[in-house]
Amino acid sequence: INEEKYTSSFYKKNQINKKIFEFVKNLNPDIGIYYAQGENHGFIEFIRACKKLKIKTVQIIENWDNLSAKNISNPRPDFLVTLSKQQKDIAEKIHKFSSDKIFVLGSKKYDNFFELRNSNYQLEIKSKYILFLEGWVWTDQEKMFDALDKFISKEKMLNGIKILYRPHPLRNENYNLVNLKKYKNIILDPQMKYAYENNYFNLKNIPNEKYYASLIKNAEMIICGPTSMILESLILKKKILVLAFKSKDYYSNYNFI
Repeated sequence: INEEKYTSSFYKKNQINKKIFEFVKNLNPDIGIYYAQGENHGFIEFIRACKKLKIKTVQIIENWDNLSAKNISNPRPDFLVTLSKQQKDIAEKIHKFSSDKIFVLGSKKYDNFFELRNSNYQLEIKSKYILFLEGWVWTDQEKMFDALDKFISKEKMLNGIKILYRPHPLRNENYNLVNLKKYKNIILDPQMKYAYENNYFNLKNIPNEKYYASLIKNAEMIICGPTSMILESLILKKKILVLAFKSKDYYSNYNFI
């Protein structure tokens, strides 16, 4: 399938969302700026409206993997704002976006973690712990928990240390939840207790940055797959074990190295 021809044909057959078009038309901005990750119907309609009204658009790349794991919407924005030079290189080389239309502005979110290196947020967790960070779409964590629980029980040097499991706050609710009560050495991040027990995952589960910073800082080390919290952990100078399994053998989603 020729994506460009298919998209063009689809747009010719489907009119721009009337509410979005009228909103942009009545507002009549000098420029349209939006945050985006991958493709979303709402902001695609926003771009289409701006294009028809001859308004320039700027897409701000929202997260670290949005250009390496996701596409740039079609129709394309006029300009991109990236978090880093690395993202700019990806936009140029992979997405063939013109260099003179890409601007590197950094990320206030990550800047905050440099400022939080010396913060002291009080946590409910009393024991020493290794922080286990879940990726977005994982299955079969139970096998890993079985192995980790057994390993910690055997190793005397790890006596008294727990695995603190933080589920992804936006994890897919269709995946099975593990019964953590059967483990001696694995505990749940208390901030995710309600969400996990009620299988209720959404943006409300994302805590403030002070909590995240303290959760990482107080950990002995970090275990995770490729996730944005690697960046926060590096900023906070923690040792990280990145999982690198064959995802087709262990997990349903190809989100491993």
